[in-house]
Amino acid sequence: MNKTVTINISGIIFHIEEDAYDKLSKYLTTIKGYFRNTEGRDEIVSDIESRIAEMLQAKVSPTKQVVMMSDVEQVISVMGKPEDFAGEEGEEQKAEAGTGAQTEQGETPKRHRIFRDPDDKILGGVCSGIAHYFGIEPLWLRLALAISLFVFGFGFLLYILLWIIIPQAKTTAEKLEMKGETVNINNIHKSFTDEMDDLKKKMQDLKNNMGSPENKDKVRKGVGRFGAFLEEFFHMFGKVIGKFFAAIFILIGVGLMIGLLASVFGFHSQTFHFGINDSGIGYNDSGSTHISIRGLFHLFFNDGQPYLLPFITVMLLFGVPFLMLIYHGIRILFGLGKSNKAFRIVAALLWSAGLILSFYIGYGVTKQFEEKGNSKDSQVIKPAGNTLYVHLSANTVPGNDYESTPHKNDWHFMRLTENEAFLGYPSFDIVASRTDSFEISVISSAHGLTEKEAMTRAKDIHYSFSVHDSVLELDPGYSFPIQDKWRLQRVHILVKVPRNKIISLAKNIRPLVHNSDIENLQDTYDDDMVGRKWMMTADGLNCVDCDGLKHHHSEP
Repeated sequence: MNKTVTINISGIIFHIEEDAYDKLSKYLTTIKGYFRNTEGRDEIVSDIESRIAEMLQAKVSPTKQVVMMSDVEQVISVMGKPEDFAGEEGEEQKAEAGTGAQTEQGETPKRHRIFRDPDDKILGGVCSGIAHYFGIEPLWLRLALAISLFVFGFGFLLYILLWIIIPQAKTTAEKLEMKGETVNINNIHKSFTDEMDDLKKKMQDLKNNMGSPENKDKVRKGVGRFGAFLEEFFHMFGKVIGKFFAAIFILIGVGLMIGLLASVFGFHSQTFHFGINDSGIGYNDSGSTHISIRGLFHLFFNDGQPYLLPFITVMLLFGVPFLMLIYHGIRILFGLGKSNKAFRIVAALLWSAGLILSFYIGYGVTKQFEEKGNSKDSQVIKPAGNTLYVHLSANTVPGNDYESTPHKNDWHFMRLTENEAFLGYPSFDIVASRTDSFEISVISSAHGLTEKEAMTRAKDIHYSFSVHDSVLELDPGYSFPIQDKWRLQRVHILVKVPRNKIISLAKNIRPLVHNSDIENLQDTYDDDMVGRKWMMTADGLNCVDCDGLKHHHSEP
């Protein structure tokens, strides 16, 4: 019974007899001592250990898991002993001694494997690696590959496939196996030394060539020519890019200018889409008809005010930048040099004048919104039973139908005709009634320079609803005379429900209840309240048919 130890050689674990371990350890120590002062000592020793680990791995099997003394001796005989070539005999004597030792043990002296050659490659070293294996010139394989690429068409895919399959020779031992040479200490050392000598020679040749006056002058001229080429290239590239963007600027400027002129001086359209939300008025792009700036002036400014001043303001504030965009685009595109200083000063003054006029006009318009007035109309509703059914009517406005769904950003649509402005949708809420009857209140509001003017505008707002049997039909929008101008006209619908009576909300009134924040005991979102029946209790609205209803309880 022999004692065994566990060792790690080149990342591989082996179980080895103790006496075999002692011999292998002394062998490796001797090798390290021999290459102690050799350049690249660590790389050489690492390659030797990798080869020893590979050979020992071939000695073990599932039935023989321990490396024995005979295995170590056989590996040493194949690799060669340092003392066989450490003396004064020539390299050929060392190689013969090593080969003789291997042959005596019956070990194959050479192992030929296919690798990709990293030292002689054009792309991946596939052709040179295969050429080493078959003992032919890589040139013939490269020529055959080129012919197959252009004639048969499969050369490229074949090369990529071989590149993936064939490993690259990374270590010195793998490079020796690629060339069919014996992997022993002598050849590993010789191959590594040759590589280092070749690298030193190349570096020395490069240094000598670079150091000569002729080459220095060539390098200096080459660097100068390359720098001049880069400078010219980037100069031309910059000019091309500059002209490209200049053309883009011209097209954008011309398009904007045409749109501005068409909006200011074009015909007033019969109807158009415009957006209104809580923060004011603005454009909503879901409309398809033309929005005329003249129409906006007609909607905002009083008839007694001259329209010429707003026209001039718009042209100065927007037209001057558009013209400058066109001017600079033409200047860059046709290489007209620096821009005219006087032209820039005049443009800046005109734009500043437009900015000042915009503040002046804006202040005047803002004054028209100082006071607020309200108007309220109420009507008692007497349904046939205890339930009031609320629907959205199918009434339309001249030019277009109202939409039946909420719009983006909760903006409402506006449509203008020659005499009226139509807006939608009114806001909607449900509260408890103080009597035993249903009741609807239509609260109109508007702004003006004075409270009286604001109240007059509020009374001018027209909103329709109808009651027949137990159905309350609400119009989707409201209108006001165009001569009243737009002064934040609003309509709020308030339906009062008696206790223990029911209000049924049809699905088509979702645009009215959207974001109305109607209070209910289920704390249900307004959009989810439609298509349901709600009973007014002492505590508030309670859902009667709540199956499948989403509950959204607010946090305390």
